[in-house]
Amino acid sequence: MDFKANIETRESVEAKAKAAFGFDLSSALDLCNRNDYATDEQYLDACARAELERSSPEYRAARSRLKAEFRARQEEQESKARGEAYKSIRAGVILRSTIARRQESAGARLCFAAVAASSTRSDTAF
Repeated sequence: MDFKANIETRESVEAKAKAAFGFDLSSALDLCNRNDYATDEQYLDACARAELERSSPEYRAARSRLKAEFRARQEEQESKARGEAYKSIRAGVILRSTIARRQESAGARLCFAAVAASSTRSDTAF
């Protein structure tokens, strides 16, 4: 028998609850750079807007959906890049093997010609 115990401590449950409700997020004041705004009011408005966006369930759902779509696109681009790299490497290998075969066949023809030439000379010598 194989038993798997899932023991949760108060701290782990608390961390999960904070993550579920978004309480583990950093302050909205850390999201905005104060130097980007001319006045304190503009800065606070931007921070409030950022806080409302990230605490909104619709915002979180949209962001999650967009994040998944973004990752899928990145994976597709990486897959295409890997495919192109593979094709270029494969083409180089095929080209090199073709060149090597041509050189081998040319070398073999030269060897046969040299053997044939030497055998005809030896035939005439006797």
